[in-house]
Amino acid sequence: MIAGDPAGAAVTVTFGPEWYEGEESTFEYWRWSRGSAEIVIHNRSTTPIEVGLDFDLRAVDGRTIRVVQDQALCWKGHVGRESIPVRLERITLAPGDNRLTFETDTPPSVPFGDTLRPVAFNLRNLVIHFRLDNAHRIAP
Repeated sequence: MIAGDPAGAAVTVTFGPEWYEGEESTFEYWRWSRGSAEIVIHNRSTTPIEVGLDFDLRAVDGRTIRVVQDQALCWKGHVGRESIPVRLERITLAPGDNRLTFETDTPPSVPFGDTLRPVAFNLRNLVIHFRLDNAHRIAP
């Protein structure tokens, strides 16, 4: 979801091949990863913009996850069966593609029950918030 986008779809999000297809319930949406994975946020503007990202992370087993943009650590934490809320307040998106990598220190595992696919963690309820001071910088 993209919130407060003054130009209408000024950014798009693409999930790398390390992600399974999206899933959803009545109240949430998510994607499981096969291991370390990336998303690409494409800034259609000709100038950099600053956004905030809100999402939850969850795993079937305990693991450390790092979120990295251009080799800079944005967030690091322990993730397990309970959803962990993550807020990245100020992420600068250069014009074009911007990669965010979700790195895990543990290989994927096959959970008991509903699936036989190996999974590492899931990214839930991703929301991109545009900062109000960006409105003058977004070119169509």
